[in-house]
Amino acid sequence: IYGNREDFPLKPDPAIVDLIVEQCGATKENTFMIGDSGVDIKTAKDAGVHSIGVTWGFRDREELTENGAEYIVDTPEDILKIVQDEEEVHLAINLSIP
Repeated sequence: IYGNREDFPLKPDPAIVDLIVEQCGATKENTFMIGDSGVDIKTAKDAGVHSIGVTWGFRDREELTENGAEYIVDTPEDILKIVQDEEEVHLAINLSIP
C-alpha cells in the first residue's frame, strides 16, 4: 500500500502507479486502480491502467462517472465480480476506509 510520498509528484501524476506496476512485476493491462474520487480515476487513466470507482468514499457516483471510471461499484464484493474472470490481476488501491 502506497500513500503520498515526498519523492513522488501528487496525483493525478501517474508516477506512483508506474512504480507499483514495476515493483509488482505486473503489466498495465492486468492492473486495476481502485479509488473513490475523480483524481483517482484520472490517475488510473493517465497511468494506462483500469479504473474502478467506489461509492463508499469521499465522492459520489456522479464524480466517478464524469471522470470516466471504467467500473463503478457499491460494495467490495462487486470488485471481485469484475476481476474474477481475469487470469492475472494486480490491484492498486487508493481510497479511504472508514
